[in-house]
This record gives sequence, C-alpha cells and structure tokens, in this order.
Amino acid sequence: LDMKWCHVPVVENPMLGIANAKGTVELCRLTNSEMMCRLEPSCSVDLGQECLALSLDWSTGLGESTQPLRIISSDSKGQLSLLQIQESAAALDILAQWKAHDFEAWIAAFNYWNTEILYSGGDDCKLRGWDTRTGTYTPIFTSSRHAMGVCSIQSNSHRENILATGSYDEHILLWDTRKMKQPLADTHVHGGVWRLKWH
Repeated sequence: LDMKWCHVPVVENPMLGIANAKGTVELCRLTNSEMMCRLEPSCSVDLGQECLALSLDWSTGLGESTQPLRIISSDSKGQLSLLQIQESAAALDILAQWKAHDFEAWIAAFNYWNTEILYSGGDDCKLRGWDTRTGTYTPIFTSSRHAMGVCSIQSNSHRENILATGSYDEHILLWDTRKMKQPLADTHVHGGVWRLKWH
C-alpha cells in the first residue's frame, strides 16, 4: 500500500521499504550482478494481527545516514510502529507501537530535521505530532484543521520547520512546525490529496 526508497544506501545497497496489505513492513535490497538488477528480500516485521500496513517513512529524509536507521509505519488499526533496522539489515525491530488514531492511521512521517519528532494523520480527521524522547502516550499537539481524513504528510527537506499535509477534504495545508495552532497557508486543490512530495 506504500513503498519508499531509503535516501541513503543500506549496507552499500539501495533499499526499498514496503508497507503491505498483510500488515507487514518489508525491506528489499537492490543488487546488481552480471549486468542485471534484482530486488531481493532482506527482512520484514509483522505489525500485528488483522491489520493493513498503510504507510512508511525513513528517518533519512535529509539524505544523511542517521544512525540507527529507523522507519515509522502506520496501520489500519490506528497504530503507529517505530522500527529500527539492525546494522546488517538482517532484521527490523519494533522499538515502540502505540494507538495514535481512533480509526485508520493513513500516514506517518518523520520531521527530517529532528527525527525524534513524528507526525501522523488519520481517518479521525486529526493531525498529530509525537516526540519519541518523551514517550508516545500523549501527542505533543493535535490539530483538527482538516475536515476529513489526513492522508498525506511530508516534512520539507529544503526548508527547516515547514510541513505539508493533505486530506481527502481536498486541501493542502502548509505549517510552521514551531506553531502548529494554525497553518501558514490553505490551498483547495479540487481533489483528494493522497500523496505529497516536495521538489
């Protein structure tokens, strides 16, 4: 249901993260041998019973190799899962798992400038922020500015403190992450915003 390439090589190979309908996050490495590229399974982790893995994001959004490498994933039960990749990329470990939304957690993303901060959006129309240093029991903010489910979030890797969110309410909101009470801008795009990407 979602897939993203890690922004940096993992154990000297490009690595693809996949969130799938089996409720699993899988990592596959791209190898090149005898003039042929091949995508080979590396490791996976099950997020729980009877759930769909809906999204994932890498902690490497600034193109720097953060150690340890981490992934945040969201699922159909409204949970977030913070994962860590072992150095050899032989296994994924679940560092934390928590209920973040009342319905599907459509999207989860890192703040690329401070990867201890995470964002999530759900079918409960909520955008939430989380600080992994202080625990995941209470969000550091909750916004209900979107009128429908929040299904896309991306931290700007070019400008610190800028965040974009999208919803199937057909609005893209731009935020200053230092002041999450109200967005900097609100643009109606005449269609659901399922994915966002900065250029």
